[in-house]
Amino acid sequence: MPGSGPEWLGISINAMSWLDAELARLLDPAYAQGMDAKTLDALHEMRSECQHVEVAISYVRRLTQGRLDVAGAYLRGAADQSGDPAGNPGEGIHRLVEELPRIIAGPPRPAGAGHMPGPFVPDTDSGELTAEVDEAFGAATIAELPAMEDAELRGIVAKLSEIEGRLSRQRHQMHELIDRVQAEIVERYRSGRATVDGLLG
Repeated sequence: MPGSGPEWLGISINAMSWLDAELARLLDPAYAQGMDAKTLDALHEMRSECQHVEVAISYVRRLTQGRLDVAGAYLRGAADQSGDPAGNPGEGIHRLVEELPRIIAGPPRPAGAGHMPGPFVPDTDSGELTAEVDEAFGAATIAELPAMEDAELRGIVAKLSEIEGRLSRQRHQMHELIDRVQAEIVERYRSGRATVDGLLG
């Protein structure tokens, strides 16, 4: 997402400039050019860089999906409550709080191999990493939900949906790049250009 969107390390106004810069660098066609001429160490470094960025994107995407589920659940609850003249406006927030663990946990992940190379939480300040999502719908926003108009709630859902969609596209691009680098590494061993003994040595 070069030129727009969130930042990461607080270097400038938004909180994900590091991620913006890394995505621009790694997704530039020049980054993957000439892989067949790179050393095995260079390929491993490329894979590590790509995986680090993919973990960061996946973390923020997962968090965004959780916030989106919370906002969507309350919006649906508010709509149900509006149809019940005898309803208590405070019941929606209490019901939402009770359901938060299930909403945030989301559906179980499918079994099988994936692209996640390590811990789900990246080794970066998560507060800075999630600044854009927090700005759209932070933890304090939950307490403000009962006073929000439907239009404001829908605006939050729309913004979170925009962020989630962008992160999903970027994550897919990183998966494709990781697969390309991994394929080149595997080919080195398959063709004999690299050996396990050479790697251990």
